[in-house]
Amino acid sequence: MNEKLTEIQKQQREETVKKVQDVIEFIKLNEGDYAVLTLQKLIHYSGGQLYKSILYKEHVLKIWNPKKWEYKYGKRRVFKDYEYDKNVKLIRKEVEGLEQKLNDAESKNSKLRTENEKLNDKYKGIKVMWEEERELNARLRGEILQLQSRLSARENE
Repeated sequence: MNEKLTEIQKQQREETVKKVQDVIEFIKLNEGDYAVLTLQKLIHYSGGQLYKSILYKEHVLKIWNPKKWEYKYGKRRVFKDYEYDKNVKLIRKEVEGLEQKLNDAESKNSKLRTENEKLNDKYKGIKVMWEEERELNARLRGEILQLQSRLSARENE
């Protein structure tokens, strides 16, 4: 339903633009190429088909009075562009902040990785020493057991 409505509105808009262009062409033929286009002339030469409310619509006004269109609607566009630029600047600022946070996090991550590698190397060294000491302790325990058994054998004799 909305599609049909928008289609009808578009068609009427095109018909209105065509009528205005035809009236402007007729005025230029009758009064010359440099004829001043006024609201009253357009209404009069259109034979009552065009009204003031129609002629001041944005898409129609741009055709017959570009200066007035610029005054009425051009400022809004500049304001919209300004708002757009303002939004773009805010977004860029936010992106820069996020990029800075990302860089900080990456540098912190790399520092933590190097620290982790150092701790792993240290742990591997400690593990090697621990295993060497465990073997040494096992050998010493074995020797102690041998010595204890010899000592108890001597005491029993």
